[in-house]
Amino acid sequence: MGKGEKPNEKTTTTSGKAWWICRVVILLFGLLVYREAFLPGNVLFTTDDNIGAMASREKILPQAFLGGWADEPAAGQPLLVPISWTNLMLWILPLKLFVNSIHALDLILASLCLLGFFRLRGMHPASALMAVLAAFWVGSNFFLTYAGHIGKFGVLLMAALYLYLLEVSLQKRSWAWAALAGGALGGMFLEQADSALFFALFLGPYAVIRAGEVFAWRWAGWKTIVLPVASLSLLIGVHAIMTGYMLYKMDMPDAEQAVSEEAANQELWEYCTQWSLPPLEVIEWVAPGYLGWRSGEPTGPYWGKLGQSAGFQQSGQGFRNFKLETFYKGAIPVLLFLFGAGLFFVRGLTLPMSRLEGRFWVAAVVLSFLLGLGKFFPLYSLFFHLPGMSSIRNPVKFLQFTQMGMAVLAGVGLEGLIRQARSPATVPGIKTWLTWAFRISAGLGGLFVLMGLLFVLTQTATAERFAADGYGQLASVMTANRIRAIFWAAGMTGLTLGAGWWMLKGGRSAPVYTVAFGLTALVAADQLIQSRHYVSAVPARSLVGEQAPVSFIKQNLGYERLLLLSQQGVYNNWLTILLPYNGITTFNIAQMRMPEDYKAFFAAVGQSPLLMWAHFGVGLMMGPGQFWNQIQNDPGMKDRFELVYAFNILPYGDGVMTEPASRERPGREVILKPRSTWHRYRLYNQWVTVPETRVLPTIQQTNPMRSVVLSDQVQGLPAVSAEDREAGDVGVVSYRPGRAHLKVNAETDAVLRLADKYTLHWRATIDGKPADVFRCDYLFQGVVVPAGIRDVVVEYQPPLGGLWIQLAGFAGLTAALASLVISRRRQVPETAQ
Repeated sequence: MGKGEKPNEKTTTTSGKAWWICRVVILLFGLLVYREAFLPGNVLFTTDDNIGAMASREKILPQAFLGGWADEPAAGQPLLVPISWTNLMLWILPLKLFVNSIHALDLILASLCLLGFFRLRGMHPASALMAVLAAFWVGSNFFLTYAGHIGKFGVLLMAALYLYLLEVSLQKRSWAWAALAGGALGGMFLEQADSALFFALFLGPYAVIRAGEVFAWRWAGWKTIVLPVASLSLLIGVHAIMTGYMLYKMDMPDAEQAVSEEAANQELWEYCTQWSLPPLEVIEWVAPGYLGWRSGEPTGPYWGKLGQSAGFQQSGQGFRNFKLETFYKGAIPVLLFLFGAGLFFVRGLTLPMSRLEGRFWVAAVVLSFLLGLGKFFPLYSLFFHLPGMSSIRNPVKFLQFTQMGMAVLAGVGLEGLIRQARSPATVPGIKTWLTWAFRISAGLGGLFVLMGLLFVLTQTATAERFAADGYGQLASVMTANRIRAIFWAAGMTGLTLGAGWWMLKGGRSAPVYTVAFGLTALVAADQLIQSRHYVSAVPARSLVGEQAPVSFIKQNLGYERLLLLSQQGVYNNWLTILLPYNGITTFNIAQMRMPEDYKAFFAAVGQSPLLMWAHFGVGLMMGPGQFWNQIQNDPGMKDRFELVYAFNILPYGDGVMTEPASRERPGREVILKPRSTWHRYRLYNQWVTVPETRVLPTIQQTNPMRSVVLSDQVQGLPAVSAEDREAGDVGVVSYRPGRAHLKVNAETDAVLRLADKYTLHWRATIDGKPADVFRCDYLFQGVVVPAGIRDVVVEYQPPLGGLWIQLAGFAGLTAALASLVISRRRQVPETAQ
């Protein structure tokens, strides 16, 4: 197909029944893959976007659509919570159902959309199923399930929906369908803006090429297809792009605080390219578990260099590596991809795509792969220094699109084998490429066998090397995994060669379609074998079940923050899952990076833990009993805390349970309370004003229970009280993250200090009248409150301009849908007549 192609032309005819069977197969396969998550009482285990994190997000919906705020870690941070498919599902569905089903739902729907796309392109169901499996059920696009990352799964769904809607719009020559396609393209940015950008860099130009082919490069193609796609995608996506960029800039290393511009640029480069794919690790694409399953996994720790901190090999500081998924795709899809890519550079076989479109997909795969190499690709720095690109981290995200492009070409490769097998003759160009394809595949298979034999012969030496590198007793497991993986690659390569030979050498009587479906079934079976390492469900009771200390904390913490004295073992799970699930606000920081103002504050007061905890409004502390013993032996801290609860942690199935301390079992874990309450909301009639640059040094010498430190740039401050006494009381009327409604009883004009992070977008009212919110104690918020009993509301309210643009895009989608409905209704009477 090419210039002036007919919109509904198909080269493969298959009954609608076969496609319905494919849809049912996809649904059943998805349920089978995620079967553990759907068992009664289970919850899907993920590291990020786990049930605790989702509970924290759920409790701020739908208000967060107007501006999201998280009240943890530390003093909180702004969030991007757009009106997206994923967030709407989180708001609508019960929490456990959402957590257990969102990955499966996204992948099943994405698979159905991509299946529809291939059907419109005239491909055989076996080829379409192969492409769907390769796109969404292997590689990073599936194995990130263990890490969570639901935004990336939403991007995959929107990308597949875009391809389907775009093809419908081209075949119907409809601006309305094109507008819906643009909505899907923009919807990617609502899911996860950085990954969406990597997809859009290729899917956007794809619309131009396809429209040019269908409309013979006339203006009609731009007007009917490209313009609606571009307009709606920008309207819907711009809010997420702008807000995401703003929030990301807050987390980036600050060039102004660096020793030099060169040091700042180097720090930024290392920060943004830490997750770059080492080129030699592509062997993992065909050898499952060759490099291990993930970092720290006892059944196969990842031993590659992805995620390694800069300078680790010299200093030993930071990450040796950090990886939670595998890029394994399987030899069958990879070999079919290579064969399919080559078909667009020879003539003689009618394919479901034109040579121009096919070469576009080849170029997109190659370019996205090279960009995924990040710092290991010499020209990546050119991309990195383009406007806005230096705000994007982790080049390996490009490989998600690489996988999707490879899947499209793998489907074409199987389609090419089917069509060639059913063709009465083989033209010279195709015959030459088939010969070379078989030779290359056979050579790779032979190489894998030789590597496997070499690994067997050097097994002992390899295990010793792994052990010496710090992996200890896991070295033998790693060595065995590597041998098993390389022979697996050899076996799958051999099966692919055998299937291809059977299809092509068996003549027209060969069971071509049966063999094609057999190859697809092999990929599905391979996926089921490997997915067990990345789809893990645990009893909800052991993960988020009510624990005795949690009940105590919920009853006694109030609106203050909980400090975990340890973040090791079970306490880390509680910090990231159990406590957020129960709505308990914590001080501890579990994320790997912090905005610069946090870094500066911790650098100034971090050596004085009592001072730091007081600033953040810590109300209770929990941890191993040894900390209580240390406090009792420290004269400076002995009288500052009291032991209010003790308990024990006991094994329970795959998790733990707790029980209160007793005479028979004294508590090994403790909860402590400061004797002088460190309030989160407090009134002050004493303060110190200093130049901006002196705020942090002054905080180190100021008692946070008596006074606050303000910049001399703050306007409208009353006179400091002559009497050093309590300024009044603060009560909480209502609270949700991003909004505090307080009842303040001020003895004199005072400063209300709120231990929540200051940003420009906080707004306050006192008795319904606007009041200024200013920076207090460098990091926190302050509001001047007149004497008397006052009703104070402080709320996070970022600008809504981007949201209004997004809503305009939704209005455009509504208009497009209405146009399609009206057009459909008009066609019904005409058909009847």
